[in-house]
Amino acid sequence: MKRREFLTLTLMGLGALLLPSGVQAMTTPTSLKASAGQILGLAADGTHWKVLANLGSQFDILGIYQNLDTYFAKVSFQGHIFFLKSTDSMTWYTSDWTPPSTWQAQTSEANHG
Repeated sequence: MKRREFLTLTLMGLGALLLPSGVQAMTTPTSLKASAGQILGLAADGTHWKVLANLGSQFDILGIYQNLDTYFAKVSFQGHIFFLKSTDSMTWYTSDWTPPSTWQAQTSEANHG
């Protein structure tokens, strides 16, 4: 095996180990949606939406996504885009997480309206 092949295989193996698990499992949850700076959750009986987090009308929530047991909200404020994350969908924290360049987040109708 040549040195270049060895280094390529080694780096690919390390990259696979270091990537967060479930990156391809990112989905849009059907039990959450965004409206006017609020994150809404479907009530237990499934008949209405309740406010889980109110960021304020100056924030535009561009999408809500789920990766295993973690939720991510893509938020825009004064032209700057950042992500919030939550494990319970009620408490949201700023996140340094950014989607992989191969992942194109699709804002669905379920997230707006």
